[in-house]
Amino acid sequence: MNSEEIVQDLLEFVANTGKIPELDEPGLEKLIQDAIRTFGSLENALRVAGLISENSQPLSQPRKKRRFFKIQKQTTKPRNKFRSYSKEYFLDLLELRRGRSQYPAPEGTPKWWEKKAGKEYICSSCNKSIEKTERYIGRKTLTPGRKGIYGYRGTYHTHYFHIICLLKEAKHSVEERIEKLDLGIQSLEREIVNLKNEISTKAEEIETHKSTREQKKEDYRASSRFGKISKWFGCKYMIWSLNREIRRLQGRIDQIENQKIPNRRRNIGEKSTRKSDLQRYLGTIVANIKKLE
Repeated sequence: MNSEEIVQDLLEFVANTGKIPELDEPGLEKLIQDAIRTFGSLENALRVAGLISENSQPLSQPRKKRRFFKIQKQTTKPRNKFRSYSKEYFLDLLELRRGRSQYPAPEGTPKWWEKKAGKEYICSSCNKSIEKTERYIGRKTLTPGRKGIYGYRGTYHTHYFHIICLLKEAKHSVEERIEKLDLGIQSLEREIVNLKNEISTKAEEIETHKSTREQKKEDYRASSRFGKISKWFGCKYMIWSLNREIRRLQGRIDQIENQKIPNRRRNIGEKSTRKSDLQRYLGTIVANIKKLE
């Protein structure tokens, strides 16, 4: 834009709005830039256009908006791992005795509790520190001494544990119990197989004795009259002995089928149920360990 067009546009703006344009007038950015480029400043352009006098105060510069960056203090507290757990949850999970019974506990029975640490302790399991305000499990055990005029004088031993340390110990103990149950189930299954093999062996012996008995009877029938007289006692005794052995073998088979095998199967069922319960318990312990790590 030339100088005449700039002056004309400034006059039209004043005529339309009734005010003198500012340096940061919205909508006139290009006009103000051209006026400054042509006249040296907006004030000079306004003087040439007759809108301000020679003695007028310079136009105020637009204020730059100061940006304030609010520094937010980190007020978020570190996440409490134990917030979602109820009071004494881990004592119930680990089946630890609190020692609150109205009857006195036997000598040496430990008393357990679960609290927030009031000061720093040392874990008796991993020998690492238990930080202040950290949730922990404690144990107190009485070691009795000699009996005197004041009764038994003993020594109390107090130990402190990280909860995760006790969970790991419980995990190892449960895994050992599950392994023992597996070995017991395998042993019972082998016994059942051996008992079934014994039934087969006894059944074959019974068939052999029955065959021998029939042969003796047939031999006795085929003998002459005088032969039957001489063989009568021996044949009767042999048949009686074979019948007795057959009854003994059949009784053993009945005992195996009706008592021994059912008992072992029942034991397998009980061990399998205990194993399933321990596996569920182990799953709960492992889930808590992963959550606390």
